Amino acid sequence: KAPVRDQVAAAAERLKLAPDCVSLHAPLAPKATRLGAWAALADAKRDGLTASIGLANFGARHMDELLAVGPAPALVQLEISPYAQRPAETAWAKKRG
Repeated sequence: KAPVRDQVAAAAERLKLAPDCVSLHAPLAPKATRLGAWAALADAKRDGLTASIGLANFGARHMDELLAVGPAPALVQLEISPYAQRPAETAWAKKRG
């Protein structure tokens, strides 16, 4: 958990400002790793190191798991095409605004 928060803090220091959004791009990492990283991003947001936190390419089941340790993401980035429409993930994001 600490290395993730430390990386966000280091980025904010390099930029001399808090990023608008920091996204987690690790849907295939082990569950404990995903949950720890999301909790760390939630801590970074709480501490003012980023304005918001988001997810990229997570499945609906994985996004549900993250809600147990942190807030709903402000941003959900999905690859959507005629061949990969991802209706469960789209519905998940729409339900949460």
